[in-house]
Amino acid sequence: MRGYLSSEDLAAIAAAPPTATAAGLARALGQPYGSVHHALSRIRRAGGWFSPVSDTPCTECGQPVAGPSGSRTHVACRPAREMRQQRERRSWLTGAPLPGTERWGSPDPVAAAARRARERAHALRYYHALPEDRRAALAAKWAETDRCDYERTRRTAGCHRDTWTEDDDRYILSHLNTAAREVGLALGRTTWAVRQRRWRLRRHRTTAGDPGEDE
Repeated sequence: MRGYLSSEDLAAIAAAPPTATAAGLARALGQPYGSVHHALSRIRRAGGWFSPVSDTPCTECGQPVAGPSGSRTHVACRPAREMRQQRERRSWLTGAPLPGTERWGSPDPVAAAARRARERAHALRYYHALPEDRRAALAAKWAETDRCDYERTRRTAGCHRDTWTEDDDRYILSHLNTAAREVGLALGRTTWAVRQRRWRLRRHRTTAGDPGEDE
């Protein structure tokens, strides 16, 4: 069974003279013979110890990715990739796909609802498993962020309490994955009004009732 060879072990094997044997290197490094023999044979066949470099552009930043064949994202860009994939999945499930997700087709309504329910249940389990002080800190942070967003949109809410128009509704439905703050700034509404309208429009989609007006 092959053992794990560290970077230092591989460097020593790569620097060994042509007359060095796998058995001698294994004894000197204190590693299994099989692992050393495999690494030595691979390095000598390749003409040295190196990693192939691809010119594939990173899926997030667009810069070339240097790494093993098949690498498509920089290590530092992986969090951004995960966030993008989450946004794309959520937008697809809500029926407002982002550019690039059209090839996925339309989600099955029942399967989409079940998946949203599972994700919500997972998020709730994670939240309730946190220590009490951590939950309190998160709640305070969310409340403060929400308050700041509301105050910012309230100052520019020129259409506050006005009747919602069809153009307003179309804009909201086409920007379901955009932060309520940004939608509110674009429509001259507050974040709370946008959230309430979104809820009513989504409810109207499922019940075919009158979406009504915000108070």
